[in-house]
Amino acid sequence: MNLSAFNEFLWTNRLNTGFGIQFELIYLIIAGAVTILLGVSLLARRTERIEEVTVITDDVTTTLECTVCGYQWKEIFSQTQLESMGFPRNRTISRRKCPVCGRFTRPKIVEVRAPRTF
Repeated sequence: MNLSAFNEFLWTNRLNTGFGIQFELIYLIIAGAVTILLGVSLLARRTERIEEVTVITDDVTTTLECTVCGYQWKEIFSQTQLESMGFPRNRTISRRKCPVCGRFTRPKIVEVRAPRTF
């Protein structure tokens, strides 16, 4: 393809928007490229902001006991999650499947231990 013919096509070809406004094709291409670059840069800035936010929660290790077979296992919960489940007034949590007997039960909270801080 002839480069001068392509250049002439870009600068002389006019597109009608339907409202009596005509744009040259090259101006639409430039406006589209600028819009895409602006969108990508705004998205990159937004992503950086999300990565900077750090949520700090106090995780605690809880020992749970199956009410059917008595097996005890450990799970990690956040302190706010335990409080929302009614701990310490409520010593049972929502249904869990026991890893040993395989039954769904509402295990008892036997022990709550905060992790060591270094």
